[in-house]
Amino acid sequence: MNDDALRDAWSTLEPTAFERRRMEARVDAWLDAHDTSLLSEWISLFRLQPLSAAGLVTASAVSLATAPPMLWFVRTLL
Repeated sequence: MNDDALRDAWSTLEPTAFERRRMEARVDAWLDAHDTSLLSEWISLFRLQPLSAAGLVTASAVSLATAPPMLWFVRTLL
């Protein structure tokens, strides 16, 4: 392998600034296209699986209701 072959191999491994910007733009576009809000995920959960969604909402409500007494109890033990 000579210097020219090594330089060619390195240039294929190291993208130019333009290629790097193009790759970053494509990755950002893909991420933006697949980015969903938490609200839309909850709505789709209710639409697709209402029973498990109701269970999740119930579990969330119970955990919010029991968290302050549990934290108070843990603090008294420490």
